[in-house]
Amino acid sequence: MKLLDSNKPVSGITGAVHTCDAPYSTLSVDDICREVFDFHEQTINLYRTLVGKAEIPEAKELLDSLLALEEHEAMRLVRQTGRMNDV
Repeated sequence: MKLLDSNKPVSGITGAVHTCDAPYSTLSVDDICREVFDFHEQTINLYRTLVGKAEIPEAKELLDSLLALEEHEAMRLVRQTGRMNDV
């Protein structure tokens, strides 16, 4: 599998951009957080798109649940990284 170039669209996901190709060992804590938050934002956008396209009520319900779970996880990570910066 070929790695994506920085700031190039991710195949098959409209608006998705791969923001960093550097190994995590070379990144600062803030850079890693930015990469993780970007990944969560892309996942949230994907779920929102899929919810809008779901034709089966059960599929829409499942995607709504996944969307809510991902949004809460992203909020939890923001809180945790904020606490980490306070230390």
